[in-house]
Amino acid sequence: MTPFFLSALFAASLSFATLPSFAAAQQMLSDGQEIVATFSKGPFSSFQGRYGTGKVGFTYRKSSNTLGPASILSHTGDEIVARGTSTTCTFRKNASVSCKNGSRGVWQLAK
Repeated sequence: MTPFFLSALFAASLSFATLPSFAAAQQMLSDGQEIVATFSKGPFSSFQGRYGTGKVGFTYRKSSNTLGPASILSHTGDEIVARGTSTTCTFRKNASVSCKNGSRGVWQLAK
């Protein structure tokens, strides 16, 4: 490779790296959307939610930055991290949910 080609490649990579990332600005949920988490492991699996045992509904509120009663620490296009009174949970784009207290499961949009 010629020095010119390498410098052009390096300059091109810098210009792409400095472009705004539109994917980073997207969020996984929209204001008012409700999700249902179904916990199959951990303490939340025996919790009696309004959808049944181990099934808990959470509504995202943009204005208060909350997911149900939990405060949102981060909300991207790939995941939401929310801290409640007893633990912190991560809701991922792949529909999995995991909490620091050992609770694990899946989530979906409420119907």
